[in-house]
Amino acid sequence: VAGALLWDVLGRDPQNAESAQWLQLAWETVIEDVMPREVALDQMPRRVGFRDRTLELAVTVIEEAGQATGALVVLHDITEELARERAEQARRETLAVFERFRTDAAAVFGFLEEMDRLLETSLRATDGTALMRDIHTMKGNAALFGLESVAALCHALEDRAVNTESLPTLADRMPLVQRWSHLSKELREWLGPMSARQRALTPVRRVLAPLAQQGEQLAQKLGK
Repeated sequence: VAGALLWDVLGRDPQNAESAQWLQLAWETVIEDVMPREVALDQMPRRVGFRDRTLELAVTVIEEAGQATGALVVLHDITEELARERAEQARRETLAVFERFRTDAAAVFGFLEEMDRLLETSLRATDGTALMRDIHTMKGNAALFGLESVAALCHALEDRAVNTESLPTLADRMPLVQRWSHLSKELREWLGPMSARQRALTPVRRVLAPLAQQGEQLAQKLGK
């Protein structure tokens, strides 16, 4: 929009209002020259959302007589790049859980149930200590089972609580709720049929295991 300030344009998207405000404050810090230029520029958000796109910002300050008079801002659309990164991350997470399932199916299903319980109690929590404890436990459990995206969202909530000195609101927690709901549904759809096959194979394995052991003993006697 000709003549409009960048943060005013970006701030028209309600989901990006906070980043737009932070961009404005950071630029005012650059103009006022109240701290080293590099430090002030580091305060600027590196990514902002606009409608359904994610944009990466690169800022070059324009100077006159050592004073900042303007800036050249380059916006790079990284929406597709981020989508590829998320798809690759989802593939890694699914593979990590699948590998764990092969060796300990009960632990995986126990993990899914525990995460569901923790998320539910965290949404109903009225005590701040209990809320942050649940979030921290979810972070550790998710990391243990290779679910990087869930662990990162929990960590972001912990950081936000420290930086703002306030508890995460329900709106703050919604990305975690949405991510876990999607991931839990997907994993259960994947693992359900495999669990049924594993249960079906258990009696066969009980019969074959002694036979395999007898075969090994016979091979040892024959010097094989």
